[in-house]
Amino acid sequence: MRYADFKRLKAELLDNGILDLSCHFVGDRNLYDADGHRELASIWPVISRDPDVRVVLLRGHAGMFNGGGTPEMISDCVSSWDRVIEAHQEARDIVMGVVECTKPVVTAIEGAAVGGGLAAAMVSDITVAGENAKIVDPHTLIGLVAGDGAAIIWPLLCGMARTKLALLTGQRIKGREAAAMGLVSMAVPDGEVLAKAREIAQSIAVQPHAAIRWTKHALNGWLRMATPIFDHSLALEYVTMMGDDFREKMNIH
Repeated sequence: MRYADFKRLKAELLDNGILDLSCHFVGDRNLYDADGHRELASIWPVISRDPDVRVVLLRGHAGMFNGGGTPEMISDCVSSWDRVIEAHQEARDIVMGVVECTKPVVTAIEGAAVGGGLAAAMVSDITVAGENAKIVDPHTLIGLVAGDGAAIIWPLLCGMARTKLALLTGQRIKGREAAAMGLVSMAVPDGEVLAKAREIAQSIAVQPHAAIRWTKHALNGWLRMATPIFDHSLALEYVTMMGDDFREKMNIH
């Protein structure tokens, strides 16, 4: 695939090999539909193979990172066995695609970060959030196991106690609090998020590429060791999609 093949993701190569990757999903909340979910899962090998890219700047659109999936996309995940298998693989590829991407990923979180977009952000290498950005994993609130990547990364970032508090309650966490607890790399005033993320991406892009690339790979050994935990949680998430609680919350008949 080429970058031009992606419709929901816009990729622009900037100076010094910075790939500006913006998510143009659906509506004011920037919700991903089935195409957006599929593309977010498929883009990372393309980036890894691009010799011109040194660092990725992942961001949302129009001041909103990602509000999760559309109701249609979420209900579509249980519409058929083939779609269940496909969606499960896409969810895994979103997380592991960022982890195994050979280029460092700097994520700018504006507005809200929920669901698959949040999963990609949390496993990226550096996260810059607006002080009032909203970070929330609402899986348990709609009857699902928190399987979209939280189990692989949240305990490493902010510890098990804070992770359980957030995931078992569906707690909304503002950017400044997320930074204080170690869930994101830093929080900055809302209007400065993209500028700071670009500044960090620029500082990485001019460094010796092999050293940067392999440092990321070495550090992500911690995440590769936790892959069985991720796979278990993701499988349980799709099991709970078949349950009455999820169907009732999502009004699926």
